[in-house]
Amino acid sequence: MKRKFLLMLISCLFVSSVIAEDHPLSSLSGTNIDLKNYDHAFAGSIKDFVVWGFLDEAAFTSELIMRKDGQTIKTIFNRGEQGVGGTITHKKEDQEISTTIKLSKIDGQNQTIEFLFNDEKIVVAIKADGYENSHFINPVYETIVNDETISFKLMGQACYGQSLHYAMMILGAYLH
Repeated sequence: MKRKFLLMLISCLFVSSVIAEDHPLSSLSGTNIDLKNYDHAFAGSIKDFVVWGFLDEAAFTSELIMRKDGQTIKTIFNRGEQGVGGTITHKKEDQEISTTIKLSKIDGQNQTIEFLFNDEKIVVAIKADGYENSHFINPVYETIVNDETISFKLMGQACYGQSLHYAMMILGAYLH
């Protein structure tokens, strides 16, 4: 029994180390965006505040945490009755600020992801160095909101699922 447990533990440690090597520490940077990325999580700054985000691929949910306006703001993006998305909410000077983000569609042929941000259509274009094994290689995500171009580049690989969750979290933080 002890031997079986030891073999299972060694196997788990080996698999964990192999998985970690698949997603090494990398950078994620762009327009007022300075993040470090590791194993479907990122941390750093957007504009003048700090953020942390994590994608749970198995559950197809992501969590965004921001420290902004003297508050810790937490949001979950997931699949619900209304589709994939979530709402970022916090108060500032007796005013509630709310940003609702919902996936509208993914266009694989044109490599775009369309969202509704507070019912306003935002299209995120994905350009990459390549596309291998269903993953973008060093993808750049770009959109235009109110005549401002917002873009960020992930050094590494990302599938469409990671891309859409990262876009919801990063653009959600940026535009909230």
